[in-house]
Amino acid sequence: MAIRASSWSRRRTLSSACGLPFALHAAAVRASKPDAPAKLTAAETFAAIDQLGAELMAGAIDGPAWQTGVEQVFARSDHQAVRAAITLDWPAASQVARDQGQSAHVLEPEQLEGCPPDPRFRRKLWLFSRNYGILPHGHRNLASAFWVLEGRFRGRHYDRIRDEPDAILIRPSDDRIFSPGDAAAICDQHDNVHWFTALADDSLIFNVGVTLPEHLRGRPGLRTGPSERVYLDPEGELLDDGLIRAPRTSLAALQAKYDHAIETSKASITPRS
Repeated sequence: MAIRASSWSRRRTLSSACGLPFALHAAAVRASKPDAPAKLTAAETFAAIDQLGAELMAGAIDGPAWQTGVEQVFARSDHQAVRAAITLDWPAASQVARDQGQSAHVLEPEQLEGCPPDPRFRRKLWLFSRNYGILPHGHRNLASAFWVLEGRFRGRHYDRIRDEPDAILIRPSDDRIFSPGDAAAICDQHDNVHWFTALADDSLIFNVGVTLPEHLRGRPGLRTGPSERVYLDPEGELLDDGLIRAPRTSLAALQAKYDHAIETSKASITPRS
């Protein structure tokens, strides 16, 4: 934030010193810049995600490549167009979220206008009231991405370093505020544990995921065994080198501790490493 304030101060000083000619020069520079590329349509977005899913399932790319690729697709896509392409009973979904804190919806391909009929990616939508969200958990043999369509979220990610019988050693990798259009992906190798908390009512987040087929499991950086979700509490024992021993827990225990808990800590806005 200090950099932005400093840059604004410099622009304001230059504008005052140079007067109108500086303003005209700035306008000319803006006019000379090429137009930004057009955003992908909803159909183009679904097609691109489907292609990445096919490549991951075929072993043509690995989890980190899928993670980077899907984040790039979302960065180039029109989140408002995708929101409009979702055919859902929105008033009913919003009412459930107001009553229960959240509503979750597994989307069939026909509920996404422009989606391939047999997509190689899973599709899910959540609508949250403020202070509710996707509670901390990790995955095995799954690549997954979340894309904010409405509202704001605090998103926290952790690298999964080592599994223990009663805990998982994790290291914080990302902690920032997500606004509409922002996205983040995970895979076995990077950012495997994620946690999103809605900072406003009617916050909407779209999830896509690809489960690795069995013949690709056990490769370097991957875990053997079935695909699974594991719940853990990141507020665990602090260790050396930024590690946290996060105890394994249950969804019910996390809901009792975190759902509708007032967010008193301020997210640190850090660039992704």
